[in-house]
Amino acid sequence: SLAITPSLQGTRLADGTLYFEMHVTVGRAGPDCFERDAILVNGMFQPKIEVTVNDTVMINVFNKIPAKFPQVASGISIHWHGLSMWDSASWFDGTSYVTQCPIRQGANYTYSFKMDESPGSYFWHDHSTANRANGLQGPLIVHAPPDIPSPFDTPKDEYVVFITDWYHEEANVMAMRVNRPFVADQADNNTGSFVPVGPPPSLLINNLGFYGDCATRGDGVNGENGYVVPVCNVTSLNVTKQQAALITKDDPKTLTSCGHEVFDVEPGEMYMFRLINAGTMLYVTVCFEEHDVTLFTADTTPVDPQDRTCVDINSGQRYDVFLTASSPGRNFWISIHSQYRNMAPSVYGVLHYTDAPEGQLPTTPTPQPGLAPWTEVETAQVMSNDGILGYIDNYDFETWWGLFVHRGLYGDGVLFGKDARTITLNQTQPIITENGMVRWAMNNIAMPTDPPCQPLQLQMMQDPHWMSKNTVNSSVLSDVTAANSKWTANRVSGKAAHVYIDEEPAPLIPATGLHIAEIKSGDIVDVIINNRPYNEGGASDSDRRVGMEQHPIHLHGHKFWVLGVGAGVYNASVHEPLLNRFNPILRDTITLPRASWAVIRFIANNPGIWPLHCHIMWHHFMGQQMYIVEAKEKWAKPPAKLPSCPGKCIYNFAPFTRAYIQRTYGPAKKNKFQLPSK
Repeated sequence: SLAITPSLQGTRLADGTLYFEMHVTVGRAGPDCFERDAILVNGMFQPKIEVTVNDTVMINVFNKIPAKFPQVASGISIHWHGLSMWDSASWFDGTSYVTQCPIRQGANYTYSFKMDESPGSYFWHDHSTANRANGLQGPLIVHAPPDIPSPFDTPKDEYVVFITDWYHEEANVMAMRVNRPFVADQADNNTGSFVPVGPPPSLLINNLGFYGDCATRGDGVNGENGYVVPVCNVTSLNVTKQQAALITKDDPKTLTSCGHEVFDVEPGEMYMFRLINAGTMLYVTVCFEEHDVTLFTADTTPVDPQDRTCVDINSGQRYDVFLTASSPGRNFWISIHSQYRNMAPSVYGVLHYTDAPEGQLPTTPTPQPGLAPWTEVETAQVMSNDGILGYIDNYDFETWWGLFVHRGLYGDGVLFGKDARTITLNQTQPIITENGMVRWAMNNIAMPTDPPCQPLQLQMMQDPHWMSKNTVNSSVLSDVTAANSKWTANRVSGKAAHVYIDEEPAPLIPATGLHIAEIKSGDIVDVIINNRPYNEGGASDSDRRVGMEQHPIHLHGHKFWVLGVGAGVYNASVHEPLLNRFNPILRDTITLPRASWAVIRFIANNPGIWPLHCHIMWHHFMGQQMYIVEAKEKWAKPPAKLPSCPGKCIYNFAPFTRAYIQRTYGPAKKNKFQLPSK
């Protein structure tokens, strides 16, 4: 069985550096009772890393993934989600083909940087392939220095609640299937047809859960949230292989034992829970039966204390909450429910009072999914704690608060000043005419990870004219140039790329290529994001798809002020007076609801190239991203040694055809995963 929240153990070197090794391999895992190949680190599934503010860390990553394990990129890279990565640390942000080439199979690479960050709850994950959904991720906890007193009451103990969604197939294979023609007439037996990524069979709490708790393959019921939800019934705290087979009706050969997470609390004591949604798809609601929790940070930033029974948390977001154990004598449910997807799963844990029976489920019925998510008003009520941040009250920054203050981020001039740069982004899901594939796009541009097959930041440093050489005039696009038709092979080479800059009008025809916004040092930048129908901006009048989805939008390298979120399309004359400039929340991941707009603001105080993307992994893979190229005249020198780049790299927008898969992984009987079929 898997260890609960296993930890990577670091070694303190003579110079004080905290050194870790991550040996990335493939092994068998069955966290929800269904056993399959998964990514392990040092033999552990999704292990935790713990460090302290101002630590210098070195993390040596060894890629030992077998060559025949399905991949949609030329290696792995590790991103430190939520960290600002100041100065030279920007080179270690872990975004493939931005700051580094992926770490190839059989190679290793050392990330080295100072934890010049706010204390709080972060996580690490792969940022190169779909391996996040294979387990290549884990919690990253940054503790405050022990010599600086905390402003909060000291909890009896703290718990990590690491929330992940879990699929029963290799994630890279699922990614291959979305790279097939969506338009039926453009599919054949070699290309196969588009296969959407649906909701996962299960959710996990700290690597624990059981996919048979919710009847996701049965008949659903209508939930208060407007979606069809499964009926859930937890019957056992620890589930044997035989019990799993009996409940799921699946072949026992595919199963193993699993269980549910238990959090021990003593009556009358206060505990800190670190809620981290590392899921690849699902927005979730976390509920504590008959207990209120007090929110006190969001994405590591202090917020005005808010008492909630349930906490909504999107992919990429984190909340730290306090819980007082005020109801002794019994056990209570901790339930986590999916939102915005039909028949998506829930997962259950137990809040166990030490004076209650041990090893038992709560005696109350299993909490059912279908709860309504936070309203716009409830979300907006989670605001910055301006007393702690001090940007209005001018708090004494020499105390613990100083850990939250970096480089002019705070001050009335930032919140009330005029923005120097406005970037407007419309989120859609176009069909690329050339190949019939469906993509996710910002301003009609779906952005692949590559080409170029070299680190973009390195190329732009070496050639000051790189942007002008590669920028496409969007006004003269044809269907063929928009689709990057010369890059239809699975492996591409060269340093060239199609570049679209945000100052130019959005292309009238859906396009693929690098989408870049350049900003200057010290600029106050507003990003206006509109969530629009799938087909808006499409090349074909026959595309009738008008649906929309919610998106968790994440920015690397910065925290941003959330000035406002509202329904419809942003209209400055109507909406600007409604923006919150007094105490907006400051975070790095925001929920963009369906048919809504959001306005975020940040200051350009961190030179580098910073992706802005949807944190639903499948949307990101399909192109929902752009790059902020910031203050390139101030970029730090690159490390002496970067991962070597392949002569050709796997192009993540290419069709993973039958011919390619057989050539790369062998015939169907040997490769163990589904080949394309029309």
